[in-house]
Amino acid sequence: MTHLCLVSDQPVPNLLPALESNPAIKPDRVVLAVSAKMRQKASFLEQAFTARKIACEILDVKDPYNLPELQQTFINWLDPRANEAVVLNVTGGTKPMAIAAQEAFRMAGKPVFYVNIASDEIVWLDASRPSCRMEKSLPLKTYFQIHGYTMDEERRNMPEKWSAFCKELTGHATQWQQALAKLNWHAMQAERRDVLDEGRIADGGSHWDEMMEQLYYNEIIRDRTRLHFKSAKARAFANGGWIEWQVYETVRSLAGVIDPTLNLQIADAAGNKNELDVAFLCRNRLFIIECKTKHLDRNADDFHGPAAEAVYKLDALLKTGGIRTKGILVSFMPVGANHKHRAEAAGITVIDQGGLPRLKELLTTAIK
Repeated sequence: MTHLCLVSDQPVPNLLPALESNPAIKPDRVVLAVSAKMRQKASFLEQAFTARKIACEILDVKDPYNLPELQQTFINWLDPRANEAVVLNVTGGTKPMAIAAQEAFRMAGKPVFYVNIASDEIVWLDASRPSCRMEKSLPLKTYFQIHGYTMDEERRNMPEKWSAFCKELTGHATQWQQALAKLNWHAMQAERRDVLDEGRIADGGSHWDEMMEQLYYNEIIRDRTRLHFKSAKARAFANGGWIEWQVYETVRSLAGVIDPTLNLQIADAAGNKNELDVAFLCRNRLFIIECKTKHLDRNADDFHGPAAEAVYKLDALLKTGGIRTKGILVSFMPVGANHKHRAEAAGITVIDQGGLPRLKELLTTAIK
């Protein structure tokens, strides 16, 4: 069977049906109808199909908005294939491309389907064929590949003690706010200077001694009375790594999550790199979580400062996965209402200090 696919900025519906094991759907060949603007997008898809041993060809579209010309292009392509099993995946392309292709297939008596990405269903436009749910999910690596990104596959592990300590820190988020903020600041300064020993901290604030005792017990520092980190990894844990790990561990426990990844590095075709604190797929939709431990509202107005920067950064990262990508900002410190509104306007869910004890519940709601 051959699928004719219409290439656009949203490649997921082009690839998903090819992953199905159902012989009534799965193609052995795919033809990508591509305008000049979408040639690079098509090349990413082509690599994904080829990796799955599915033959892939290109059908050039000169003008993706010229309806008569488009109709003739698809009619000419169909004419010598009257006796072949050919199916149109009408998801994607420009609207004139979709209209022209659908009409050409209708006249040729060939089947047409649409991928409903929200429900993971293949919807046949012939009423006599029932819709069918797709059973396969994209791996995270493939998702990034078809959007033009490579990703590292390094898996980071954490000592069991630290993992348990993450939960304790999350649960004490409000009570230990002052001490954790001081710890984060000193760990950040130590990282900038590339040192492990910050010495004795004269005024750590409320609960500082209690937290230092826990840091020592969990083998993050060498001494109960001075902030001397055992390793660079321990310093990174203190410098916000604990909240990233706790978010990651919580995400791993959620139903329907595919390939949860911590501190993922991705790079585009030009070599530009980004690091994602936590990333995963759910229902073939990309979710990116940015984790923050520093005070986001300090010395800032609505448009400047750490809170605005965090929202802008996450908003920019959302473009890596197409229009359905969802962003979540998890902050150890409270986030002001103005910045929450700005984030929500960009489609970003904010979970701040008050929500950390209900992290699993709030993340479950965010990915629905």
